[in-house]
Amino acid sequence: MSLNSQTIILPRMGENLIAVVKCDSRGEEKDAMKSIMKAITEWVKTTYYGKIAWEHSAKDFNIADLSSVVYHTRSEECKSLISFLNDAGIYNLEIDIIGTGDYARDYTYDTVLADL
Repeated sequence: MSLNSQTIILPRMGENLIAVVKCDSRGEEKDAMKSIMKAITEWVKTTYYGKIAWEHSAKDFNIADLSSVVYHTRSEECKSLISFLNDAGIYNLEIDIIGTGDYARDYTYDTVLADL
């Protein structure tokens, strides 16, 4: 099966914060998050690093926690997780956490950029 490039936008409810998740996956876009969640579930259940990450997240391992692990690419914790992600069909995972801030109120996606 060929790899598909995926970009998933995850808003944080009630805050001006979004996560942009990018990866290559063996499945459809709708399945990428399910695959990520499956990999993390197995990683938490079966590995030392996964159990530690779960405890450190107060048993609330979310996209920000995942971002932190993935950011430290040379750590044993990250290497351990990457193998589970790869087994679930997820490759080249990148996560950007973006605060939209108050300034976004003046501009939107549809803001006309030419002042004519």
